[in-house]
Amino acid sequence: MKKKIIIGCMVAFVVFILGIIIIIRFVPGKLLEKIVGTDSELSEITCIYPVKIQGKSMGTVFNEGEVINFDKCISDKENIAIGTIIVFKDEQAMRIVRIRKKLDGSSGIFYKASPDGRIEDYSEVFPDDIIAIYQD
Repeated sequence: MKKKIIIGCMVAFVVFILGIIIIIRFVPGKLLEKIVGTDSELSEITCIYPVKIQGKSMGTVFNEGEVINFDKCISDKENIAIGTIIVFKDEQAMRIVRIRKKLDGSSGIFYKASPDGRIEDYSEVFPDDIIAIYQD
């Protein structure tokens, strides 16, 4: 009987920890900011978005294989400064690029962004597609 209780408690603990990890990783930063506030150590942890660098297109800033902490608690995605490095989701995958221009089109504000190694390889990035920003 005691064994079943101990095993049940261990399973519950593991499920709890996995739930916390999933919430921190996948819940949008603004929602987390509302839940935990902005002035606590917990807010710093929940805003971290670790990214493993793959490829060399941002080689001027990051090295391939590094794990870089981005910030997913972005106060205003429509007013990100030119030159800021962002992670965004396009149709195929997540990409790391630098914002080159801010434009206001018929569908709203969007950014022209490209990797440092391929400046001419522009992507149109809408604020809702931005996952996190790099703050050095």
